[in-house]
Amino acid sequence: MSESDNTGFEVFCGLDVGKSVHHACALDRAGKRLHDKPLPNDEAALTEVFTRLTEHGRTLVVVDQDRVEKI
Repeated sequence: MSESDNTGFEVFCGLDVGKSVHHACALDRAGKRLHDKPLPNDEAALTEVFTRLTEHGRTLVVVDQDRVEKI
């Protein structure tokens, strides 16, 4: 990690939330794709992916979830 880089994260993961299936894409600091595929809406599957990503270092997860209000 360079001195000018103070994020402290080695892995960056974007998670697009869906009703039945999510999609996750994770990159390491160099831009190498570590994960890019659909995930079932299942806690065990999500935990497995996040655990595997943390093997590459401290991981930041950003969640994209629509908020729909019904009147």
